[in-house]
Amino acid sequence: MVKQLNKAIAYMDSNLCGEIRWDEAARIACVTEDAFSRFFSYMAGMTLREYVRRRRLTLAAYDLRDGVKVIDVAVKYGWDSADAFTKAFKRQHGITPTQAKDPANAIKVYPPASFHIIVKGAEEMEVKFMEVSGMEIFGVSRGMDGAV
Repeated sequence: MVKQLNKAIAYMDSNLCGEIRWDEAARIACVTEDAFSRFFSYMAGMTLREYVRRRRLTLAAYDLRDGVKVIDVAVKYGWDSADAFTKAFKRQHGITPTQAKDPANAIKVYPPASFHIIVKGAEEMEVKFMEVSGMEIFGVSRGMDGAV
C-alpha cells in the first residue's frame, strides 16, 4: 500500500507543470478518489490541492532564481495571470516573485511527500518495578525553543 501511495505522489509531482488527474492518482494508489483524498489529508495535514499548490510554488521559486520571467513561471505552473500568481507566491514565500530572484531572500521550500511505515514498540522489554521510599528529585525548569 505504501509503495502505491508513493507512486501516486510521484505521478502528481511529475505532472506539476500540467494537469493532475485526481482519479488517476487514486487509481495508482489502488483506492477511490475520495479515500485517497481523505487519507492524504489525514496523513499529510493538508489537502491534495494544497500540497500541489505548495509544490508548484516551490518549483516556481527555483525557476525564478534561474532567471525565468515571472509571467512565464506563472503560466508554466497553471496560474491564469501574473497577479494571481504573485498573490499566491507572496502568501507562501512572504516575498514577491521579483524579490525571489535575489538569492539573498529566503524562500519556503516544500519537498516531495513520501509515505513510510515506522513501527515502534514492537520489541520485548524487560521491566522491573521497584518501590523506593524517601527519594527527592531536584531539577531546573527552562524553556526550549528547539535550537541546540
